[in-house]
Amino acid sequence: MVQDNDNYKNMPKGRITIKELTGDIANLTAGKPPKATQKAQNKRNSFPIEVLPLKAQEYIKGAKTALGIPKDFFGASMLFAAAAAAGNTIALEVKKGEVQKAVFYMVLVGLPNSNKSGGLKAGIKPLSKQDAYNYQLYKEQKSAYETEQAKPKKEREELDNPSFDRVIIQDATPEAVASALQDSPRGITIYRDELAGFVKDFNRYNQGGEQEFWLSNWSGITLSIDRKTSEPIRIKNPFMGIIGTIQPGVIEEMAKGARTINGFMDRFLFVWPEGLKKPQWTEDEISLDSMGAYEEAINKLLALKFDSENNANKLTLTTEARNNLFQFFNDDNKPLCDNSENELLGGIYGKFDFHTIRFTIALHLLHWAYSKETELPLQVGTQTVAQAIKVADFFRTQAFKIYNAIHQESPVDKLPKDKLKLYEALPEEFKKAEGLEIAERNGIHPKTFSRFLVDSGLFEKVTHGKYSKKY
Repeated sequence: MVQDNDNYKNMPKGRITIKELTGDIANLTAGKPPKATQKAQNKRNSFPIEVLPLKAQEYIKGAKTALGIPKDFFGASMLFAAAAAAGNTIALEVKKGEVQKAVFYMVLVGLPNSNKSGGLKAGIKPLSKQDAYNYQLYKEQKSAYETEQAKPKKEREELDNPSFDRVIIQDATPEAVASALQDSPRGITIYRDELAGFVKDFNRYNQGGEQEFWLSNWSGITLSIDRKTSEPIRIKNPFMGIIGTIQPGVIEEMAKGARTINGFMDRFLFVWPEGLKKPQWTEDEISLDSMGAYEEAINKLLALKFDSENNANKLTLTTEARNNLFQFFNDDNKPLCDNSENELLGGIYGKFDFHTIRFTIALHLLHWAYSKETELPLQVGTQTVAQAIKVADFFRTQAFKIYNAIHQESPVDKLPKDKLKLYEALPEEFKKAEGLEIAERNGIHPKTFSRFLVDSGLFEKVTHGKYSKKY
């Protein structure tokens, strides 16, 4: 046993610490298993905005000061927006036969006052503005087309029936998605401010495989929709990202059913910052210069075209960059998969090979978009790979946090502070009258305590008027 702090400091690495030992004993004596421990080596508690272009960092910092937008939410949304703007026009050939596109499923997690929606809306604002412009253009073209169609056939000008080319849609049924992709070959983004609704909408009209549809899309599998009332749809190269927000209490709803074991949850990237509070109003103003620079960068990506054969432009890695990426896969991420406590955690870590490739694409695009270069460099170097690994490290810690919230936390961990304080003040067994006295000392109304005793599921009735704690 370690006797003092000096001895503790000299303990060799890999030995259990006093704090860890005490925590494990406390958990075991409380009747619940200890939480899993994070094995990722380079822990990060916040999104590494230093990997972004300097002007983007300036915008993120200004938005935090002026608008109270958390850096994590905005930085992650920027990365998503860059990938969505380029869409199907860009792919990275990691090795022969292994090609990836930057498709992200991303969730911003926070309480209602955390300003997660502010970060998301700021990130995708240039995409929304482009859609508004395209819609106005579509209406003008549609009006001209209908005017011509109303004329006698001999007098008509030959115009094509226009379509609405957009980036963002909110209706995520397979039929709606397929229709949008036919009009928008570069790809689309499913945007839901409250993403819980996206999951709840699964199979709302039928008992089809919407969940399987999204599993396949993340992997880039050909989209096939067969309909009784119209022609079947086949889209060889679908590109569909998903982004939205969710409250911590709804995470378990999102993970219901088989979604934690079929790879559905593994495909999502979560951003869940610690200790967020409602931001204060200040006199600071956002920099219009940094805002304009971000919009120009995303517009530059939106202007990217397919190659001469109407396929994605292929990026490649320098030899050193590829070696560094593979080293991360083999020496850092593979041990996490092989030595994880269970298959669920191993599955989560397993997806980070692909996530990291996609971060590499998005970062390469964003740095070019902020530069003065007109032609996109088609070779990716070591600096971009190093930045992508930092981003992957951040998202791994976030994924582990989500895993713990779903699989490891007891109902006690999820109590609000006042109820948690009361629960901890109660003895292992107590009479209701005794509990009422403790509740009153902790500022809890008797009726509130009575409901808490019956409805929380945290207590077991031993005999009449006597209760015990379950956890």
